[in-house]
Amino acid sequence: MIFNFKAIQQSETIEASTSHDYIREDAKMNNKKYRDDMKILMEKKVKKKDLFKVGDIVNLKIPKADKGKLGRSHLPCKILQVKSNGFYNLGCFAGTLNVNYKGNCLESTELTSMAELTNIPNKVVTVTEAVRLQSNINSVKCKCPNTNCSTMKCACKKLNLSCNIRCHPGKTCHNPSL
Repeated sequence: MIFNFKAIQQSETIEASTSHDYIREDAKMNNKKYRDDMKILMEKKVKKKDLFKVGDIVNLKIPKADKGKLGRSHLPCKILQVKSNGFYNLGCFAGTLNVNYKGNCLESTELTSMAELTNIPNKVVTVTEAVRLQSNINSVKCKCPNTNCSTMKCACKKLNLSCNIRCHPGKTCHNPSL
């Protein structure tokens, strides 16, 4: 019996490349499946943020770098324009903010209107400027626990001022700035 070693070697290399290609294709499919599964898992874990529309009142989370020196954690804003990829153009009482923000930087509020956000000036400002200006507007701050600002014990009502966002956010008030 005569063996053709060249033919055997060639067939082994063909089988080896075929098995190598098979392993490579299998690895590609497994990798793609793993990526798809991870994408689904991450989408489930990431909380979906509210989608806002033009005219909504939102609170902008102030960046950590500015939070300490400005003494505030949020800035009330109004959505002026919805941009592509989930970005929003915001306006505050001092003017239009110079940066567009993603939805995950914003928190929804139950407010439908706010007196200081009805007429937004046609001026571009930074967040730091806006927060600094708002902190200086009304330095009076009440913390009426049970009266809901309905009596003259309210520091704002005594001075004939409306309660502002710094007074008691989230509580009912009979002296609102709305």
